[in-house]
Amino acid sequence: MTVAGALALAGPSVLHALAWWFTLLALNAVGWLALRPATSAWHDAGWAVARPLAMLAFAYAVWVAAHLLPVFTPYALWALVAAAAVAAVALRRRGPAIDRDTVRRIVGAELRFAAPFAFYAAMRGFSHDVIGLEKFMDFAIMNSALATASMPVPDPWFAGEAVNYYYFGHYVAAFLCKLSGTPAAYGYNLMLATLFGTTFQLAYAFVAEMTRQLAAGVRGAMALVAGVWLTVGGNVHGFLYGFVKPWLIDAGLAAVPRQAFLLSDPTRFVGYDPLTDDKLIHEFPAYAFYVGDLHAHLSNLPTVLLLACVLLSWFRMREDARTTPAARRGWLLAAAWLVGLFSMANSWDALMYGAMLGVLLTAHAAAALRQGAGATVAALGDGVRAAAVTAATALPFVLYFRTHGAGFLPTHSHTPVWQWLVLYGLQSALALAGCAAAWRGRDALLAAPERRLLAVFTAFGIGFALVPEFVYLKDIYGADYYRANTAFKFGFQAFTLLTLGACVGTALLLSVRAARIPRIAVVILLELALVPPLYYAWFFAQGGFGVWREREWTLDGQRYLALSHPEDQALTAWLSEHGGRQRSLVEAPGESYTFGARISTNTGIPAVLGWPVHEQLWRGGNPDVWARRDDANRIYEARSAADAKAVLERYRPRWLVVGRFERERYPALDAGLLASLGCVAFRSGDSFIVDLDRPAAQGEAPKDCADR
Repeated sequence: MTVAGALALAGPSVLHALAWWFTLLALNAVGWLALRPATSAWHDAGWAVARPLAMLAFAYAVWVAAHLLPVFTPYALWALVAAAAVAAVALRRRGPAIDRDTVRRIVGAELRFAAPFAFYAAMRGFSHDVIGLEKFMDFAIMNSALATASMPVPDPWFAGEAVNYYYFGHYVAAFLCKLSGTPAAYGYNLMLATLFGTTFQLAYAFVAEMTRQLAAGVRGAMALVAGVWLTVGGNVHGFLYGFVKPWLIDAGLAAVPRQAFLLSDPTRFVGYDPLTDDKLIHEFPAYAFYVGDLHAHLSNLPTVLLLACVLLSWFRMREDARTTPAARRGWLLAAAWLVGLFSMANSWDALMYGAMLGVLLTAHAAAALRQGAGATVAALGDGVRAAAVTAATALPFVLYFRTHGAGFLPTHSHTPVWQWLVLYGLQSALALAGCAAAWRGRDALLAAPERRLLAVFTAFGIGFALVPEFVYLKDIYGADYYRANTAFKFGFQAFTLLTLGACVGTALLLSVRAARIPRIAVVILLELALVPPLYYAWFFAQGGFGVWREREWTLDGQRYLALSHPEDQALTAWLSEHGGRQRSLVEAPGESYTFGARISTNTGIPAVLGWPVHEQLWRGGNPDVWARRDDANRIYEARSAADAKAVLERYRPRWLVVGRFERERYPALDAGLLASLGCVAFRSGDSFIVDLDRPAAQGEAPKDCADR
């Protein structure tokens, strides 16, 4: 490609990225103006927590209202943000002054978002296509949310029903697309960059706040490590098997493996090396960011980090006698609200952090017993209020959601100890060592709130990592993978909490003044401890940027359509403009992770059926899924118009798609017969779309609508 061609391709991506970033800045400013009286003492004046809080608050308000009225529109969104901005500015006099120091702190905090945001966008531009693995699933839900003004989000692969999946993260991506005017094909990749930047920014903010009593150099260094570790770092498997083992092989000390080290190997370790009948998934954020699926566990990661910051504020408020009960309760109810959001963003997270919040509230009530009846009543009241806020937040989602799983059961296999230690041992050790240092003697390195929260995160991080060793959620996966999904979801959160704990713990170890251990020795030991997990960043960067000579750069996630599937691109473009959203379409369903359901995925117009196995998972084995698959097969394999119409009458779709994928999937497909079921509304090469609402005239050969 010429330089001019590359610039022409990259230009729209840069413009969309700037519009997206300025939209985030507007949300951040509004949120900060509202929040700043409560966070002015933070190292970044509360700028890092203001953006996700504001974004979630606006998105949730519109989401609730859209269950009653069709208000999920760009005009309504900007009207809401403008009204909130006016209100926030009106309240400005109540907050502390915005001086140079505040501006400096805000600029630093924004750079800690903008730099990783730009880094990820630069990398993602070389792997921009929204296809492969489960990207179709995420893009389909996101496009379905974009295509509707009302909630709940229609299921793009099961026409006539709402999405029975925790879709709030996909909805937030659609929210930002509508607010910024960004097409979905660009918005998908920009949302990933937003998650990456926000994860870095919030991890830095949390660790910096937790260690604010330590020396500035230690605090800043470990906050930076936390941001890097949670975005591009991993467990120690990558270092041991991707760096150390090749040296041992070259030295003749280890056998040559069946295949070279892959970037995915640290997430497919237990049950794979060595091979057993108990295969687990133990992903961590860096791998999820590299893969680029806009999945629930990744979309909710910044919100989990936001919850960590909110809990820190609540812990501090409880220890500060100068704060009012209303201020303390405000942070607690914010935490409860976030847990409610988890139920529709990633229900696994709601289970885990709901349990954590429940334990904290129980401990709070138990401590209040020693302070008298008044304190006990107040603590119990806090618990009731928190439970009510969580339940009320989740209620609109729960009313339409049917659980996937069949309950928790005891496991019958366990992870070998040495493999568990490879996955979680280093972080657990550093976090536990930090707990010991934090509670060391009278001269505690951390204040009481920070010490307690570090202990909570360490305990729950180790606990989450151990849960799949005892119980698993029964789902549709086979015997070899019976606890894989449980290990995946619990392990992802274990990695997150233990990484935060490890970084705080390392900062404390660097601050311990042990007479018998020279400071230089402590520094060297800790560097040796941190190098193995951070070494994964090399694989991450090499895999992301190593293809720059072979691939063009753009953030257009639908670029693959123009290059490899031009007829499908034409069908998608026409339907996006003329198809409407009130009626469904029929296209060939496909197996999971294939090109099946590509039209509904890229337009947001619901298909009668998309990926059957995924729908089976979402709908708990509903037999209607297989009935729809069989009906779709009957349409494309029909030998008479009457047979096809008898099936179509059950679903009353507006559009019928006949393209290359349908011809490949159904070799006996009769294109002429299918065209005769209506009039051909659009053609592109051998592919066409039939408008089933405009039937062909009696006795006529099939005609295009424009030829009538």
